[in-house]
Amino acid sequence: LNPVYFGYEAATLTADARARLDENIEILRRCPQICVTINGYTDDQEGDQTRLSQRRADAVRDYYIAQGLDASRFRANGRGQ
Repeated sequence: LNPVYFGYEAATLTADARARLDENIEILRRCPQICVTINGYTDDQEGDQTRLSQRRADAVRDYYIAQGLDASRFRANGRGQ
């Protein structure tokens, strides 16, 4: 599946990130048995790394769910740096 990238200290999906996730959604719709662990990360320059990385993982998970995929297929983990 495609990775996505966030701006500095941001957890908002960009248009490019949404386009990459849309490609993933097509695969996930064709393969409903796939479950995904979403790991969010930060770099060592960003503020509260644990919270920010969790917000990033949540943003991806929430986008998938908003597009009609079942929430039980996703686990979002903030991994920090």
